[in-house]
Amino acid sequence: MIDEGAPLRMIQDAITLLGKGTIPSLLLITGGNLMKGFNGPGIKFSIITGVIIIRFIVLPTIGTVFIQLAVHVGLVHFDPLYHLVLYLQNAVPPAMNIASMIQMFDAGEGQ
Repeated sequence: MIDEGAPLRMIQDAITLLGKGTIPSLLLITGGNLMKGFNGPGIKFSIITGVIIIRFIVLPTIGTVFIQLAVHVGLVHFDPLYHLVLYLQNAVPPAMNIASMIQMFDAGEGQ
């Protein structure tokens, strides 16, 4: 379906091209947020607090509930290492996501 000359090859190429541009654009967003600094005029203490609460408490809790539900229903087989990987994906935020969340909250308050 996505081999050379296949009908869905252009969709695969477009998605790959967009995916390759994600990390550089997030690095630019992070750099822009770091230039403002935490005491800058654009970032308020309430935004930082909200991002910390959502990313470190709410999202890992929701992810844990979904993982436990999937195990209970039988969608995920019982493998402790696999569960650890799923929990780590929910609980460990990359710096890029935090920078994006700060910019999103900052843009929302400006309106």
